[in-house]
Amino acid sequence: MHVALLALLWTLAVFWVVRAGETVLNLHRVPDIGTGAPLSESVRAALPTLAVIVPARNEGENVRATLDSLAASDYSRLLVIAVDDRSTDATGAIMESFAARDARFAVIHVKELPEGWMGKSHAMHLAAEGATAEWLLFTDGDVLFSPSVLSRSIAHAELVSADHLVVVPTLLMKTVGEGSMIGFMQVLAALGSRLWRVADPKAKRDIVGIGAFNMIRREVYVRLGGFAATPMEVIEDVRLAQRLKHSGFAQHVAIAPGMVQVHWASGGIGLARNLTKNLYAAFAFRWWVAAFACAWLVVVYPGAFAGVIAGALGWHRILAPCALMVLSMLAMAWKYKRINGIGVPYVLTYPVAAVVMAVALSSSVVLTYARGGVLWRGTLYPLRELKKEASPLF
Repeated sequence: MHVALLALLWTLAVFWVVRAGETVLNLHRVPDIGTGAPLSESVRAALPTLAVIVPARNEGENVRATLDSLAASDYSRLLVIAVDDRSTDATGAIMESFAARDARFAVIHVKELPEGWMGKSHAMHLAAEGATAEWLLFTDGDVLFSPSVLSRSIAHAELVSADHLVVVPTLLMKTVGEGSMIGFMQVLAALGSRLWRVADPKAKRDIVGIGAFNMIRREVYVRLGGFAATPMEVIEDVRLAQRLKHSGFAQHVAIAPGMVQVHWASGGIGLARNLTKNLYAAFAFRWWVAAFACAWLVVVYPGAFAGVIAGALGWHRILAPCALMVLSMLAMAWKYKRINGIGVPYVLTYPVAAVVMAVALSSSVVLTYARGGVLWRGTLYPLRELKKEASPLF
């Protein structure tokens, strides 16, 4: 028993040290498009046309700020297509107020959701069908953009010959719980997808798709079949990125600290609650894979910290591998601070965050089966339909 435990701990320790080493040595290679001198007016005028697509359902509290930030953009050839997706609040009226005073804004109102579609995917599909811009940016109705980030993003995409560019947003944090969960999720995501390898066409597993800033050449979007190719995909942003990279197109990722901002949810529990929509879908609705992930979460993270304590108190053989795991987490958090601004001490909260994440994943599985599908923003999407298009990310 002791030999098997030690073998497992050292295997995990080696895995963590390798991943942390890769992160420390390579994360700086992810370009920061927020640095450098502002683009000149002549350079901005020569940039290709861009359509920003903003789908929103009952986002009356947030969508005005999003559209205000886009209205302040320095992008010369910009069109904003706002999609009111069956809202019952003031979302549609707010969108119309922008279109009434700014010719760069257009509004689409969705009254009914066709059968066989996720609401957000359908809204983005409608907007993309009518857009003739060379580039499309899919975003959300609660994202804030700095005036220059669109110009900087397109200029960078053209410079590196990207077909798809994701700018990692700055997640606004108002509580310790939010910082704990966000920091933990970003380090967790780093175990699966290494940002510095996203641009490598051979690194098929290293992909990134983020709903707040998913920018793609329209020509490539059309060749992929757009969202019509996966109308019932829950994690449509990640799936689009996966399809694009596996089809041989050039995917790139960049950071721009503070230039694309979003407050995802209120409090750590609020973040976990929001995850119940997406988590099970990320495992292609395979309960056994989700069960393994839950076990990983509740054993590895709390276990590593508990092992350090137990090792210090006398069980010395487990101290070294457990300490290496914790030190690896600290190293990864230190490097990711460049992106998320979250201090290294938040690593001490990872055991709690891991348990909360495991509860969120378990809840996602249970609720999906109890409801017979995924309930999101008042619409129930049947599980049997979701499974038809689901494909594993892991």
